[in-house]
Amino acid sequence: MPAEPSPQPDASPGRPPRGLLVLHGNRLETLHELLLHCQQRWPLAPLESELVLVQSNGAGEWFKVAQAQALGISAATRVELPSRFVWQICRAVLGNAELGARSPLDRQALVWRLLPLLPRMARAPGFGAIAAFLADGEALRMLQLAQRLADLYDQYQVYRAD
Repeated sequence: MPAEPSPQPDASPGRPPRGLLVLHGNRLETLHELLLHCQQRWPLAPLESELVLVQSNGAGEWFKVAQAQALGISAATRVELPSRFVWQICRAVLGNAELGARSPLDRQALVWRLLPLLPRMARAPGFGAIAAFLADGEALRMLQLAQRLADLYDQYQVYRAD
């Protein structure tokens, strides 16, 4: 069994620590075991939900399946990527009027921002591979390429934050 997190000063044995509990490591299985231990020690009140941040969509799907297998059901748990969580925090602090509903770096928003740039890129020197891929001008190919590029930039935000 993984080591138990040290309780916060205001936590009692029956009450969970207040605020944010950060568990990090490089093995999803170990992190999941530790989270299950914390959930057993400090169960949520009825109608409360838990937020779990994961580094990728694949890790999020793995977590949901592992949680459902361990508990029989996975309810009242939101699984999100850090970028979306940070955007929601920024909106909560700065207000919805200051920031849009979605981050301009959100994957779906990036697709639509990249799409009109692709024909220009295909004509630019050094982008022969893109020109060859888009040679027939099929709109579906442009959309697929924009989606793949947006996925790549989305991954850069997670793995290369600098």
